[in-house]
Amino acid sequence: MELRFRNQNTDIQPSVDHAGNKVIYRWEVKGKETEIAENNMPRIGEVCQMVAVTFLKSWAQFADLIWYLFNKNIVISPEMKTKIAEITKNHNLLREKIQSVIKYIQDEYRYV
Repeated sequence: MELRFRNQNTDIQPSVDHAGNKVIYRWEVKGKETEIAENNMPRIGEVCQMVAVTFLKSWAQFADLIWYLFNKNIVISPEMKTKIAEITKNHNLLREKIQSVIKYIQDEYRYV
């Protein structure tokens, strides 16, 4: 599996080793003091060295992963299906149906 990475506030590059069928990426920093958070300091991402790492190749692949992880927990009750049908009955396009459901939620539910 190929890793993709992006540096922030650093130009550090990983060493890459191969061990059998494994690829080992290693980032090392030596002689760098730990950043200590202080009141009113800039966001941590603006001052610290970071490396963001992913195996995903695109935002579409990310969306597919999130859908896979969350889809199994989505339960739509018969009452909810009935309400959605009622809210969307006067719309033909999917975009219009989605907008009507969003408007219903905004109008009928208070959220903080």
